Amino acid sequence: MICKELEIPISPVEFEKQMKDMTTASANTVPTKEGANKILNHLKSHSIPAALATNSTGETVRMYAMAKPELFGHFHHMVSVDDAEVHHGKPHPDLFLVAASRFPAKADPKHVVMVHDKRLMNTSLQKFKATLILTTLMDFSPEIFGLPPYNT
Repeated sequence: MICKELEIPISPVEFEKQMKDMTTASANTVPTKEGANKILNHLKSHSIPAALATNSTGETVRMYAMAKPELFGHFHHMVSVDDAEVHHGKPHPDLFLVAASRFPAKADPKHVVMVHDKRLMNTSLQKFKATLILTTLMDFSPEIFGLPPYNT
């Protein structure tokens, strides 16, 4: 479909192969989102589980997880767009609802902090009704949730 719509002169199979090869090659060089390690380490040190909900495929997530095990190892679980329980990717809230449901104590959206792409603010995230929606991890303040502040 992408090849046809964009008039790319290769087959869908070749396009998928090239995309996979590019993803594999770039997995080690993609920068970690600013503040990710800080917040994930802090949450882990206080036994607060974190999840990843992404519009990427499970295969892509696995490639990045192998390239950055220290980062992806922080997640209790990861939900990708091709997960069997996800019927619609972003901007629909399915990814987030499935991710919230997989915590041991089924997370209530009002106890969830989400970091998102600004373009999605008025769609899936408002439907999900998270307590706090951040545009950057650098805005996270653990004290709001009764956690000890970051060690400075």
